[in-house]
Amino acid sequence: MASVFAEQRGKLILAGVMLVIAIGLFLFQARGAAELTNTINFVCVATGELYELGRGEVKGLGLPAVNPDTGQATLLPYAEKDGRRFITRRKARFLKQLADVNKYVDPKTLEVRAAP
Repeated sequence: MASVFAEQRGKLILAGVMLVIAIGLFLFQARGAAELTNTINFVCVATGELYELGRGEVKGLGLPAVNPDTGQATLLPYAEKDGRRFITRRKARFLKQLADVNKYVDPKTLEVRAAP
């Protein structure tokens, strides 16, 4: 009977240690996680206009997104780095299908050129 209590005690200690480790990992990851914003920055590759759209405003299920002013699917998300705007490499594949209308994103560097 004593071995049953010792066995249960060992399981409880192991469960407690695993719980502490899980909480520690969660807190470690949460500390370094990027904050998710409610808006996404887009550039219209045809006009060069910049848009900040709420996640609920983005029409359609994919990219390129629909420009709210023209109704055309010409918006791609961009990120800012060192004061410059870039289309991410993961979204660069959409530039090929927008090649006819793209006037503001350099297909080689993926940098967004300023609209006149």
